[in-house]
Amino acid sequence: MKGDKLIRRLKLKTLAKLKEETIMKRTNDIVVAANMIGGRQGWAYICNSGEVTVLKADLEKKQEYDDYKIYGKVKAADRRGLPHTCELVYNECDGKSRYELSSGGCCLSASFGYRDAMELIEEAGLQTVQKDDIVAVAEYTSKTVMLKLFKISSVDIFCTTAAHFIPLTDEEMQEVVRNANRWCNR
Repeated sequence: MKGDKLIRRLKLKTLAKLKEETIMKRTNDIVVAANMIGGRQGWAYICNSGEVTVLKADLEKKQEYDDYKIYGKVKAADRRGLPHTCELVYNECDGKSRYELSSGGCCLSASFGYRDAMELIEEAGLQTVQKDDIVAVAEYTSKTVMLKLFKISSVDIFCTTAAHFIPLTDEEMQEVVRNANRWCNR
């Protein structure tokens, strides 16, 4: 009986470690890219320069559903510059995992009440992203922080999926590195 429990515990630890290594392999290139920018100075550039929009994804406080997770709200501006409130979503359907902005939908009501006012107040300070913006998604827990860099695809606020996050090309990553170095050495 005790031997079975020990073997089971070892299997679970091995699976957890294997899963952790797989996650690090999947995201390692982005973490290295953030470190390549200059470690602490690179992080300071991304978080403080205002040139890169930083979106927070608290991995412990999320709304989790079957094949997607909601991390918070952000505003997306269409080509005319009109902002629309969306949710930062990590979608895991069709064998693909990616960040998206989901506009959900809108609902008009006959009255404007307390909940409507509070929702507008909460949304007033949200960051706004638009097509071709470079964004950093800061994934964090109480023990780890990971910074992932993406580019916003075209924004269509009238679609349920308002925008997709696409990986940076090598040229775009080099541009971020050059900007970070310039910003850190001024």
